[in-house]
Amino acid sequence: MLEQSAMAQNPKSAGDFEAMASAFWSYSLSLYAVPGVEGACLELQDEAGLNVNLMLFCCWLASEGHALPADRAQDALEVVRPCQDDFVTPLRSARRWLKTADGLPDETRAELGRKVLSLELEGERLLQLALVRGVGRTLAASPIGQATASLAMENLGAYLAVAGCDLEIGSSAAADSRLQTLVRAAFPA
Repeated sequence: MLEQSAMAQNPKSAGDFEAMASAFWSYSLSLYAVPGVEGACLELQDEAGLNVNLMLFCCWLASEGHALPADRAQDALEVVRPCQDDFVTPLRSARRWLKTADGLPDETRAELGRKVLSLELEGERLLQLALVRGVGRTLAASPIGQATASLAMENLGAYLAVAGCDLEIGSSAAADSRLQTLVRAAFPA
């Protein structure tokens, strides 16, 4: 999806991190727009407690030819947790509540929902910047391998392991099929 260039530059300045984060954000928006990906990611988020941005990060790293070792996956989880827990998740809850809030006119709910969604997306973008700054810079200096779907699955496996998720890569479970949907979209045949 993306040409290999964003991480290959080995960022040294704030502008380099911004460029990397911008590339990651663009990649994420493109991948998320592929039919089936949004639903798969949201189901994994809601049912398995996985972080959509971390799943996208795993795929983006693989698309750039970078592995996500377990220690870096743990770092990534720690980097996103404060922003996710204290900013993004409460906004998501508020937005979802607004969809069914009794006593508010439909127009008011819709308008507030759009405003909250805008803030939620800004939080997601900031979360991605934090990932790039906190983890991406060390990975940018790591050896570059071949961008493959199997590398994406390995990266996702590392994330699942540190997240304490009991999903198993390669199982026949529905959750695994959703991970496969994500990876197939990231690496179309």
